[in-house]
Amino acid sequence: MKKVLSKFLFVTAVTIVSLSAFNFVHAETTSTDSNVTTSSTTDIVIVSSTDSGLENTTTNNSNITLPSVNLTVRYNDEIVYSGSIELTTTTYHDEINNLDYPLITSTVFSALVRADAFSTNFSITDDQFNSYYNSFYLRCITLQFSTTTEACDNWQYTINGQYPYNSMDTYELTGDENIYIYFGDRYKLNTEKNEYTTDETVTSTLQEYDFTNNTWQNKIAQEILMTEPIASDYSNWPPQIFSSSTTNDLGEVYFNNTTTGTYYLTLPDDYWPGVTISITSTISTSTENNIIENPSSGGGSSSNTVVDHSPTPTQISEAVNKILNYFKTQQNENGSILDGGTSDWIAMSFGANNQYAQDIKNANSNTSLYDYIYNYNFTDPSDLNLCAAYPRHILALLASGVAKTDSKIIDLENEIISIGCYQNNLYGQNGINDDIFALLSLSALDYNDTSQIVNDIKNTILADQTNEGAFTWTGYPGADVTGAVINALDYAQTKGLSVDPNVITNAKNYLKNNQLSDGGWGYSTSDILTTSWAMLGVNAENDNMSDWKNNEGYNPKNVLVDNLQADGTYDTSWDPGTVDWFGLKHAVPSLLGKSWPIILDPIIQTNNITSGSSIDMETTTSIPTSTEEIVTSTPEIIEDITTSTPEIEIVPINFELPVANTTTTFVETKKIEPKLIKQTFVAKNNVKEVQGEKITGKNTSKLDIEKEIIPQPTENLSPTNEKKETPLPTNKKVALGLGAGTLLYGLFLLFKLFV
Repeated sequence: MKKVLSKFLFVTAVTIVSLSAFNFVHAETTSTDSNVTTSSTTDIVIVSSTDSGLENTTTNNSNITLPSVNLTVRYNDEIVYSGSIELTTTTYHDEINNLDYPLITSTVFSALVRADAFSTNFSITDDQFNSYYNSFYLRCITLQFSTTTEACDNWQYTINGQYPYNSMDTYELTGDENIYIYFGDRYKLNTEKNEYTTDETVTSTLQEYDFTNNTWQNKIAQEILMTEPIASDYSNWPPQIFSSSTTNDLGEVYFNNTTTGTYYLTLPDDYWPGVTISITSTISTSTENNIIENPSSGGGSSSNTVVDHSPTPTQISEAVNKILNYFKTQQNENGSILDGGTSDWIAMSFGANNQYAQDIKNANSNTSLYDYIYNYNFTDPSDLNLCAAYPRHILALLASGVAKTDSKIIDLENEIISIGCYQNNLYGQNGINDDIFALLSLSALDYNDTSQIVNDIKNTILADQTNEGAFTWTGYPGADVTGAVINALDYAQTKGLSVDPNVITNAKNYLKNNQLSDGGWGYSTSDILTTSWAMLGVNAENDNMSDWKNNEGYNPKNVLVDNLQADGTYDTSWDPGTVDWFGLKHAVPSLLGKSWPIILDPIIQTNNITSGSSIDMETTTSIPTSTEEIVTSTPEIIEDITTSTPEIEIVPINFELPVANTTTTFVETKKIEPKLIKQTFVAKNNVKEVQGEKITGKNTSKLDIEKEIIPQPTENLSPTNEKKETPLPTNKKVALGLGAGTLLYGLFLLFKLFV
């Protein structure tokens, strides 16, 4: 009996040890195959989408997060995308060739591809792989606004405000970079005209695009070249350089060339952008001492020649800078300059120089001119006629970068068309002063000849013209009001208003017949205000100052340049020693060849500013309120050798996405089947190098492998509906066999003991 019992206890012990060995082996490996082992300590990476951009949440035991970059995509005044992008692998799908390209290296291009995957505002529709350059070329992006827009062949990008030379897909990112991708040119290079004579100064202006607020700024200290024209087949590349000059504070350069021919003005290195000009021989009979023939004398003797007193471009630029700098010294702590009306006109002066009122700030309070005029409430004593003040203020807001749709402008528009200013087919007070500015502002807001108020205002203005062609201040003809009418009618015609051409022709003849010996206009002597307003009409007609040079060799700009004092002011004739603010506030647009209205591109505000700042477009983060599927990207794994691999099975994951103002629960169940495919890509090579995002030369970058393994967690997870049988390894089989054998033998001994 004891012998049998001892055998039974021994067999029981062996059984327990065998089964324990089996359990130990089973616990050691939860999933076994030829490639993948997952356990409860493996990271889980969840990729989700929000309207504000791509959001990646990484949950693991060591709290490791991926580096990220800030990406902004702009098309003109629209912010298409703005958000943070984590640097992970992704796949780009070539729509044209229907090919997938894995992007394992974090580049500007891969960041854009990831943003595209989770944004409904845009999509990359043409970015083909060029096998010769071993690179992608971002050609077209389709934008989803009120209408669908496809923008092609001129996409640029910057990194931390700088322009890299290499292409988007070869600029590798490390994290924390600020990336700006925008559509359009970086520079604008212009000249006053395309044909010059050898005695003229060629003036060229360079501006650089400010992609952060969709504005153009004068580019200073930039070298500009005068070269030979570049042949269409680039046979003379690089072109011969004849001279160079550096831009001043106004972004201007000047060239004086005595050789006739055709020339190309451009930037060094890229020779882009550029403008072609031609220089012909001088028409005047003498240029050595700046002497020109008096056209009314018939020529022939020195007594019939006059000196050309026209101010040079440099003198004009210096005059403009002096005036604008003086304005800055006179700014009050509330942002105003002198008073409400003057502040409006000065905002237009800065706008004529492509400067925004928001950048003109009082040094002590940091309050800008924009802050003052945006919140101006017409309580200033200078506003004696509100029906003139309302349209004037609209013109000031437009010159400050306020959008036409802004509530401030809409309120002013309503005041203009209200019964307080417009009734019985008449606008404002007696006289046409307020009619002129109402016509300008309504035209700027896209009113046309179908508008009753516009036609009534036009008829009132036309009825005021005298037989000599002048327009009047309540019956008193003046060159200033005549110039303002020419300006208003000329601009209204661009909005569809029909005006008899003789009206403007007769008005210009009046100005020509009343031009004074110093080149300007006034009452017996030239004054700054009258000359400035007359010039606005001349500028609106795009007349050259040479057309308004009188027999004494002076043109209207002489009055504004020659009478300017060293401090940037004009002296008054009625009270010597005091500043002529009436003329000073209008001189800059006239000197710069501008006319009313002066409209700067709207300012883009990214936050809802409650202090009264203009908001043209708000970029906000919207929160999803409905249950959405979380997109788990599992790209194809590309190898040189094709092999087989077991499937990876992902069990359902129940979790809550930590998004503000929502308690939506997302559930994802997905079975992922990585594929191993030999890397053989053939893409259409239709890409040519154009302006925009550069294509670099051949490089060593390659299309690497994108691999993202989402493991099987073992805690707090719902069971899967699919099961897979895996063969037992040898050690499990031995342990299981030994345990089963000893168990049977023990049962036999137990049976023998009792039977």
